[in-house]
Amino acid sequence: MLAAGIFLATGALAQPSIDYDAMPTPKQTLDIDLDGDGLLETASAYALNDHFDVLTIRFAVDNGDWDFNSAFIVPINLSDFDSLEALPNGNLRINWGCFACGRYHIKSSIVVDSRDGQVQVIGFENSYADRIYAAVITCSVNLLNGDTIVEAVDVETLNLSTHERSYPLSALPEDPLPQVCTKAHARYDDDFMSQHYQQ
Repeated sequence: MLAAGIFLATGALAQPSIDYDAMPTPKQTLDIDLDGDGLLETASAYALNDHFDVLTIRFAVDNGDWDFNSAFIVPINLSDFDSLEALPNGNLRINWGCFACGRYHIKSSIVVDSRDGQVQVIGFENSYADRIYAAVITCSVNLLNGDTIVEAVDVETLNLSTHERSYPLSALPEDPLPQVCTKAHARYDDDFMSQHYQQ
């Protein structure tokens, strides 16, 4: 049982301590050089409950041992995408969302790297497909410099900026959607959809 391997603190996304010897088989595992030291870390995703998954990262050191291990609570992935994706630059993308949940097909993801011994959220992406209007809306935020791109696919692209910046993965909020995306999405109501897309 996952609960036997992870001790959860109180709070919706409080970050857990971890006992790897008691962990079950993960949903997905991949190796990635997250901190750029030439040694591969191991990232694994585990199912936790109806709302959250658990991400673990084991950091390797030169002697073949593990330097430190980290576990993070992340939103549950019910999408048709893998939970974990190794990016070519060594960063890790963590995906979640829901496939065909009512009117919308939703995918969100964060991009993380390891900076100064801490796993940091440095980017956020969100997209949803409105199944009534066959419309796709996206929001991509670079949390290193605040650059934001919001797009109603085939209709408009907005180049925005935000003061929101990178933060530790251990501080991931229950709803990690950046405010700049929340405000931009309000533009795409039914009036906008009926004007620019066909049902």
